Amino acid sequence: MKNIMRMFAFVLGCVGLLTACSDDNDSNPIANKAPSELVLNTPAIANQYIELTDKGTLSFTWSEPDFGYSALATYRFQVGVKQDDGTVKWNVDKNGAPKFLKTPYTVWSADVSAKEVAMAISNVDGFETIEDYVDMGVRTIAIRLYGNIRSGVGEDVEGTGVFSNPVYLQHVQSYAVVEEPGWIYLCGNITGWQQPSADNKEFYDNWRIDETGVETGIYKASFHIDRQDGDYIQFRFYTELTGWDTDSSIGLKSNIDCQWDSNGKYKGKILTDGRYEGNYKFDVASAGTLDITVNMNTNKVEFKFTPDN
Repeated sequence: MKNIMRMFAFVLGCVGLLTACSDDNDSNPIANKAPSELVLNTPAIANQYIELTDKGTLSFTWSEPDFGYSALATYRFQVGVKQDDGTVKWNVDKNGAPKFLKTPYTVWSADVSAKEVAMAISNVDGFETIEDYVDMGVRTIAIRLYGNIRSGVGEDVEGTGVFSNPVYLQHVQSYAVVEEPGWIYLCGNITGWQQPSADNKEFYDNWRIDETGVETGIYKASFHIDRQDGDYIQFRFYTELTGWDTDSSIGLKSNIDCQWDSNGKYKGKILTDGRYEGNYKFDVASAGTLDITVNMNTNKVEFKFTPDN
């Protein structure tokens, strides 16, 4: 009888434990739940004449959405142009997915770059180069916000995204600017360690590594290196010409002696999320061509050295 009572008590305990777990799950946050509402406030200048410029900004505020749990959300803006029939043609990429402005935000207000807005408008209008650009006059521009949770590596967490209401800027004059591929600069003993500053821009334009397309994040270039047997080359990269003591330097944590493989290639990593002034260093036997690929998406680099014949 005692054994039966013990077994009965054990079963009741298990049932209670399962119930408690169920109750806990009911109150725990769900990591893929989108907030019900994201409200973008209409700025005071919405009905005024707005002329977009390179250095201008547009100020916005919005309400913090309720994800049902404490979360650090990321907010990005999407721009659209109001059409003659009253609909909005939103900025999208080549696959039809929403194309957001480059700068993300994690607070509930932003001074948005007018240049980014103007580039988005040009994209909506189909202008791919400055030569394509046509002044479309003063128009009504729509702007909305997208909020969601992103992982530590910048990937969107599925099911957490929500669009705000659109706000309309009634009288906007854009200007001739389009999204263009970016570039980075090679800097090292092969450039004479010239300071990567604005004063040396003309010099560094000859050591520029161009992006393969708008926002591809992949940069490629080839340089002829004049070296003698027993010499070495070392270098890193700069995303901007803002001097030595800036966070524009990307490369390695410290100088590394690197080795070419049997095909004259090297594959390795690159650090890009801070100031990294470590150099890649290679021995070279002669003058030759240095092919460089920098992939910012994967934080990988590939170099190839081909000696002159």
